[in-house]
Amino acid sequence: RVDQLVMQAARELAPRGLERDQVIEMHIDEHQSIEDYVNPALIEALVRNLMDNAIRYTPIGGQVQLRMEGLSKSWLWRLVIEDSGPGLSESQLSRLGERFFRVLGSQETGSGLGWSIVRRICHHEKLHVHVGQSANVGGLSVEITKPLSEG
Repeated sequence: RVDQLVMQAARELAPRGLERDQVIEMHIDEHQSIEDYVNPALIEALVRNLMDNAIRYTPIGGQVQLRMEGLSKSWLWRLVIEDSGPGLSESQLSRLGERFFRVLGSQETGSGLGWSIVRRICHHEKLHVHVGQSANVGGLSVEITKPLSEG
């Protein structure tokens, strides 16, 4: 089941956050099956990329939250990952998803392909992505939804 894959992916990455004294919170609605609507392996890859970024860019002692919710009036399911990191400027947000784009000045290593992968998965699976500032913890907020209709 996808909810179990999401939980497993998040749990595998959580020790890295705990090593940095981050608080990792996960809330997954396990009552909504989404397997009929998405490729489970792609959703697992999407979660791994988003959680990896959230943990990587959240400072020591920061917070990362993952929520996965079932059916609402406008979506079949929704995944939200938020962190208390520095967030991104408008110009950085506009470049997010470009292959090899990395925010300068961060001390983190990586190839800059994570967001490109996330964007490609969302396009393939017809998912909507909204990236902005977290109202809950102040850093980056990434919301992925599977809309009820494609229109």
